[in-house]
Formats: sequence, structure tokens, C-alpha cells
Amino acid sequence: MNIGVKEDRITEGTPEPEIQPKTFGGILQNLFIIYGKGFLKLAVPVGIVEGILIGIALWLQHSRFHVYTEWAAFGVLIVTYLVYSVLYVLVDGILISTVASYNLSGKSSIRNSI
Repeated sequence: MNIGVKEDRITEGTPEPEIQPKTFGGILQNLFIIYGKGFLKLAVPVGIVEGILIGIALWLQHSRFHVYTEWAAFGVLIVTYLVYSVLYVLVDGILISTVASYNLSGKSSIRNSI
């Protein structure tokens, strides 16, 4: 008995999932399975971005917002493109993270991907 001596125990964490090489056909098969099972869940982020962009377009078309010069039209085009680019980068990241987590562990969640 050693009084006052602290023992260090080494505990192992959960093992990392093993990544196996896959053929092109195997990758396509997994993609169809993943998107087939979670189509509605994976379509929600894309639908939100599309809804925002359609809302902006409808607002521009039906409001009294008019562009009278070429420079103003160019400015509106640039702002719309920047909004589009930022939103789609976020959606692509969410979808890639969700599909990758499903492929590694069999579980996926958009909430965890965000």
C-alpha cells in the first residue's frame, strides 16, 4: 500500500472510424443511398437558400425599386451575387459535412453539421 502515491491510468478513447478505399461505383452507390434516405432532410437547407433568393427577386420585381443607371444595376447585381455566393458556400458545407458523417458513422444530423 502506497499512501499518497497517485496512479496514472491510461484510458483509450473511442477508436477512429477506419476509412477504406472505395471504387467509383461504391461511392456512387453510397451517395444514392444517403440522398435517398435523407432526401427531405438534405433538401431543407437548399430550399431555404432558394426561398431567400426567390424572395429577393420577387421583392425587386414587385416593389417600387427601380434602377435608373447602369452602375446602379451593376451594384444590385454584385450584391445579389455576393448573397448567393455566401449562402451557397454555407449550404455546400452543411451538405458535405452531413454526408461525410453519415458515410463514416451511419448517423447524420444537419443540426450537428451546422
